[in-house]
Amino acid sequence: MLSKDVKKSSASLDAFKEETKKLKDQLKGLENQQNLLVSFKKQAKATQDAGRAFRGAEEKVAKLAKEIGKTGKPTKAMQAALAKARREVKKANTEYGRQREALAKLRGSMTSAGLSTKNLKDQQAKLERQIKETRKAFSRADESAKRTARTLRNSNLKKTARDADAASTSIGRLTRRFIGLAAAGAGLYAIKRAIEGVLTTGDQFERLGVQMEAISGSSGEAEKAMQWIKDFTRNTPFQLEEVSEAFVRLKAFGLDPTDGSMQAIIDQASKLGGGMERLNGIPLGLGKAWAKQKLQGEEILMLLERGVPVWDLLEKVTGKNVQELQKLSSAGKLGRDAIKGLIQEIGKSSEGAAAKNMSLLSGYVSNLKDSWQQFQDEVAKSGALKYAKETLAGIAAQIERMSKNGQLSELAKKVSESFSLWGRQSSMPSPG
Repeated sequence: MLSKDVKKSSASLDAFKEETKKLKDQLKGLENQQNLLVSFKKQAKATQDAGRAFRGAEEKVAKLAKEIGKTGKPTKAMQAALAKARREVKKANTEYGRQREALAKLRGSMTSAGLSTKNLKDQQAKLERQIKETRKAFSRADESAKRTARTLRNSNLKKTARDADAASTSIGRLTRRFIGLAAAGAGLYAIKRAIEGVLTTGDQFERLGVQMEAISGSSGEAEKAMQWIKDFTRNTPFQLEEVSEAFVRLKAFGLDPTDGSMQAIIDQASKLGGGMERLNGIPLGLGKAWAKQKLQGEEILMLLERGVPVWDLLEKVTGKNVQELQKLSSAGKLGRDAIKGLIQEIGKSSEGAAAKNMSLLSGYVSNLKDSWQQFQDEVAKSGALKYAKETLAGIAAQIERMSKNGQLSELAKKVSESFSLWGRQSSMPSPG
């Protein structure tokens, strides 16, 4: 039979090995998070590059179309160049969509892993520190386990029992601390996200209110516009900020979004499958034409690329054929009456598309998101945003006072000294 000391040493060694394995698994998890951060940074850059390439291709098409619009009789070479540029736009848009989809997937993986897509540099530095510390702990634990096993084999039973028990307890504390920190971090991160959501939404609505007041001329009109946008968005598959942006853009160009123009644009965008790029592009094309008081090549091309059959609709509005309309456009004779008629015809041709989309699952999800966002805004307006601004203002004022009287420098010095002391103590080898 094995003596009690031998049994105790064997049991402690087994527990020690188990805890060491846990540390190894935790190290692997940290390294996976680090790899995820690196992949996200690379994908974010690839998406930005694809976006720039897409916008560059669009600008090239707009430039060529403008040149063609000025000539009146474009050459075959000019037409071929424009056709090629359009193909490049389509190709660049496909690539941009692919990169954005990949980035969205990585963003979901980041969220699942408890990582934020902001402050990537700080998170990576923190992970590197944790990996370094865990590697050291694992290395020490592994070496101690091997040493304990050798000691056990040499029958130095009394000393081995003490060493193995002490090591097992130490590693157990380290593991429990690590797990506790991870759980606390996940909980705090969820709370942080919720608070950020309320404050960010409150700030967005506040900025939108400022925009509305600037373009409406008074706070009263701004409040009416905000309420109109909220009511209008409930019956669309688009988000509140997307509708708000389109509203502001139309208003800034001199169009009245509430006279049916906004409904026509939303229905047309919904009819063609939605998308922020399309919802932004249609108001931009119509708005620029309205501001110039004439519908010409650049704006027509912009609308055509967003799926609006401009020439077909203008034929119904004016009763003229495409060749006649193109001549009028080149001469700058398609004025605001034609633009207004085009908007009305866009509405007729796509009437009810947004409402139909609302019966889909995506429509219900969109409404749910809008309701949640409006709830967050109510929370922010009920005092949370005011408290946050007052608190930040107080902190800024305190920092300014400390900077002037020298307390900030003294505090920085003390923090630096404490950090250096902690670093020296942490690097000291553990006894035994």
